[in-house]
Amino acid sequence: MRIEIKDDLDLEKIKESGQAFRISKDDKGVFRFITGGDVLYISKAGKDACEISCSKDKWDSLWHDYFDLDRNYSGLRDELRGKNRFIDECMEYGKGIRILRQDPFEMLITFIISQRKNIPAISASVEKLCESFGKRISSEGEDVFLFPTPEALARATDDELKACSLGYRAPYVACAARMVSDGELDLEALYTMSDEEVFDRLIKVYGVGKKVNGSRGCLDRKSHRRKVRRRVPL
Repeated sequence: MRIEIKDDLDLEKIKESGQAFRISKDDKGVFRFITGGDVLYISKAGKDACEISCSKDKWDSLWHDYFDLDRNYSGLRDELRGKNRFIDECMEYGKGIRILRQDPFEMLITFIISQRKNIPAISASVEKLCESFGKRISSEGEDVFLFPTPEALARATDDELKACSLGYRAPYVACAARMVSDGELDLEALYTMSDEEVFDRLIKVYGVGKKVNGSRGCLDRKSHRRKVRRRVPL
């Protein structure tokens, strides 16, 4: 199906932006996005047009919001243009990137995994995690593994998680999964909180912290103190 998107949308830049780590592109220029139990294949079909693999109802009910299409990015750029040269250069460089409305559990886990890893390494670890603990479905003639549920990851052992190239991050992932699975961390409730409340709640998760570059935090677990770099998924 063909749709019109009359706003900034650069699928390649979104793929490379480091927001989500499961976006793929085939040799025909078709991008694959996965969220929850849904898979979308999308490609540019002109200046303001895209070909999509889903129905209009599914696009309107899920993917329209996923790509944050109720927000006018080009209009925001017009409002800010000319006020600061550095901001102007950043806006031009990032033109086409949209803020993806990702599944909160996947975002939490993948950004815990992202500590001290580059994007290809993060993507590889996430794919191993999905292949090991996610549900396999068939989509457009290919097998696709969905992101694991909190319960599936909560049942995994540290050794099983480390086999997905998680290293020292394995207990962080296990702890976060258990918190969500047990209801100790209600991710849906975060949508009703202020930014400050969300931040305060997330940094209570083992392996989530205030900064990445140049900061270190100490965490207690089983009477041991370990210095780790931590990142907050936002």
